[in-house]
Amino acid sequence: MTNSLVRSKIITPNFSIEISHNYTNITMAQFLHYCANNDVNGNPQRCYVLIDPDDNKPIAVWDEGYYGHDAVPGVWRRDAYHAERIACSITKYKQLLRTLPSPDWAHDVPGYSHLRSLVN
Repeated sequence: MTNSLVRSKIITPNFSIEISHNYTNITMAQFLHYCANNDVNGNPQRCYVLIDPDDNKPIAVWDEGYYGHDAVPGVWRRDAYHAERIACSITKYKQLLRTLPSPDWAHDVPGYSHLRSLVN
């Protein structure tokens, strides 16, 4: 686990405020960014796959669509942004989306229920 200092600055027409806080990076997640050719209408066919660090098997997937790395739950967005890009077939892309869960929240991913304590 590493501690990081995060600085945020909020600027509006009437005031400006700078916020600093420490947080602990607890995720250490590994992602792969699978990229197939666009469909016949030009829509992207790409997804982010979360890899189990213990056995290197995929455990969850999020279809990128037009969201980019924002398709991944917030706790892992930074990890998804730095994911290794892998070219794949359309068949592989569709297989990943059919066989793996795509939960809305990180604590709903199998093996990551401990993250629920961060939101309660």
